[in-house]
Amino acid sequence: MNSIIFDFDGTLYVWDSTKTLEDVGKADYPLTQEHMWPMLYAAQRINNEYPGMEKIASAVLNDGCMRSKIRRISKDIGSDVANRSVFTVFGESKADKVATKGTKKIGIKVYNGINGNHGTWKGFSVRATSDPEICYKQLKAIIDSVISDYKDGVDILISDFSKELIEWEAA
Repeated sequence: MNSIIFDFDGTLYVWDSTKTLEDVGKADYPLTQEHMWPMLYAAQRINNEYPGMEKIASAVLNDGCMRSKIRRISKDIGSDVANRSVFTVFGESKADKVATKGTKKIGIKVYNGINGNHGTWKGFSVRATSDPEICYKQLKAIIDSVISDYKDGVDILISDFSKELIEWEAA
């Protein structure tokens, strides 16, 4: 079975680099984060298009933060996705922690308006700053193409962090 994994911070929700670890560790922080509507819209649609395949990966500092992220995912995308979500300790590689069954791992870079200045990512990409319908259609086209190529043996990570995507594809 294939899996489609969206990163939480910086991909579906705005990551505020001015916040301290104390700030982002508060249980209410995930509930107040601004969403990136084009990506959230795409995640909602992708979940409907590919039932049972979508999950969210997110780093957390404590159980309260994790529970808040689960509530946020349930509210914004669906409890089915929240129940499949994977949480890592802040600072750990998500690529190492997300259990997948696919024989191939593909990354999709999300350019969110503040990243993409170093040119390290050379693979598939979408822009979170585009129109929501365009963002969804581009993401769906990439996912359809990748699934067509690898059938039931691909895991797709959608993230704003190139280092994470490079680690993912190498794993």
